[in-house]
Amino acid sequence: MSFSADRSTEIFRGIEYRDGTYGFSASSQLNKRVRVSTGYEWDNGIFYQAEEQGYGKRIRNSLDYQASDKLNIQVNHNFVSLFSEETDAKYYDVHIVRGRVVYQANQYLFFRAIGQYNSLSKVWSPNFLASFTYIPGTVVHLGYSTVLERQEWDGQAYVPSDNYLQTFSGFFFKASNLWRL
Repeated sequence: MSFSADRSTEIFRGIEYRDGTYGFSASSQLNKRVRVSTGYEWDNGIFYQAEEQGYGKRIRNSLDYQASDKLNIQVNHNFVSLFSEETDAKYYDVHIVRGRVVYQANQYLFFRAIGQYNSLSKVWSPNFLASFTYIPGTVVHLGYSTVLERQEWDGQAYVPSDNYLQTFSGFFFKASNLWRL
């Protein structure tokens, strides 16, 4: 368990704003395979678009599960909110959920899948990677990444939608070799 305090200021466009947090966090290795952690922070912040002082909270939760010697699963949830200090109006609430699965097939080859969802932008982004390391410094990576957004094309512009539209995708290949003389 830990407690923290951080007080600071930031100058933005000639105006001084209060920044900093008061926080609490805890983590535990429940057994050989399961680790959990959580954190809660109260903080001052700046809403840059309106150039206003704000306040909010941040909550972090994490679960790390070592299912076997070859398989690791992590799930993280982060929540951030920001309110106007002057009017108490809510600027935003954001939930970001991220999952990661890593499978180490053998000492040379591993596979990784990551998925992340952002509630503010309504973006879902899955990523996949295969990596082969023959000797340290000699590595081959093959991956795929995509971005899915809740929007659709109405003939003139992109508009909000209940369906996901793939707005980006890409494959990548990278190889490196270490030569020593």
